[in-house]
Amino acid sequence: MTRHRHRQLQVTRGETLEELALALMLFLMTLLATAELGLIVFQYNMMSDLAQEGVWRAGVCGKNKSASLSCDVASYVQSRSLALNPTVNGYTVDATTNTCTTTAIDTAPLATLTARPGIYVNVSKAFGRLTRVVPLPASITLQSTAQMIIAR
Repeated sequence: MTRHRHRQLQVTRGETLEELALALMLFLMTLLATAELGLIVFQYNMMSDLAQEGVWRAGVCGKNKSASLSCDVASYVQSRSLALNPTVNGYTVDATTNTCTTTAIDTAPLATLTARPGIYVNVSKAFGRLTRVVPLPASITLQSTAQMIIAR
């Protein structure tokens, strides 16, 4: 009787270790996926805020350029980006069709823009995955665009 009971305890211990390994793996994958998706959402929200701040700076510089205000929108956005180093592009609005042009402009000389067209600021960044445990693409491009009309 004692041998039979001892053998049954050994089998139960083996089953418990297997169940622990499977449950732990599933728990860690869920934890890593949650952390990685949280970083993606945080960085996307940051790109959206940076685009809005960049277009605000472009609108202010386009309206009244003063000596104390740096109108380089790309430098301004990158200084506010918390080390994300996004790519910043500015586009003008075609006054006749009210659509964004496809040619990027230099965002430094914004005081030369005429009164009615607006400006688009596009901020983008490639998000590289942190782990290979979560089945995500190798790189995800996060981008956001904001528009403002320059009125003088």
